[in-house]
Amino acid sequence: MVSGKTAHDIQTGLDFIIRSGVELLKEDMKKSPRFDPNNPPEYREKNEYFNRANNLCQLSLWKLQLYDLCERYYAIMLREIRKYETDNDTNFNKGMVYANLGVSQAAQGKIDEGFANTLKANMEDEPYHTTDPTRTIFKSPLYAQFEERTEDFILKHSQLYQREETKTIDKSFINGLLSSLDTDSHVLFISVIEKIQRCMHAYQL
Repeated sequence: MVSGKTAHDIQTGLDFIIRSGVELLKEDMKKSPRFDPNNPPEYREKNEYFNRANNLCQLSLWKLQLYDLCERYYAIMLREIRKYETDNDTNFNKGMVYANLGVSQAAQGKIDEGFANTLKANMEDEPYHTTDPTRTIFKSPLYAQFEERTEDFILKHSQLYQREETKTIDKSFINGLLSSLDTDSHVLFISVIEKIQRCMHAYQL
């Protein structure tokens, strides 16, 4: 059980990190040009307004694997960005924000929310997909960790299926299956397998 003093210290530390993150974000949003999806800047440039605020969380809360606190942090950053967009009639690419929010949720077992935000990240970065397919969320290390875990899970539990059918289940087969799916179905497939894994682990199957 967390003591009162420890809980207070955690809250104080979180408040400081969030306050600092908001200050960095506001400073950098003021410097950033409006994002135009019809004429997007270089991929690196579209994240510049969020880099400092993101690094603050990554080097503190994320490094300590405090994913519930990371979720709160990124949700507040997203709220601040939307408010700034409305107040200043501008637009930012929020792909990185949605991706980090989604992964922090999925890491806690909030699969539906996490993968919904993963899809939003993919939609935000869609202007880059046609020119550089490596920029899709599916190639991001943040997302790839779940897909790799899915592949390992399927391969581990495919022995019974392979005894009953002639189809061989290997990584090539799984990759072919995933590449044949549209974006929504791809993410839905991974999220369902992630749920199954967590349920089986909970019951130690």
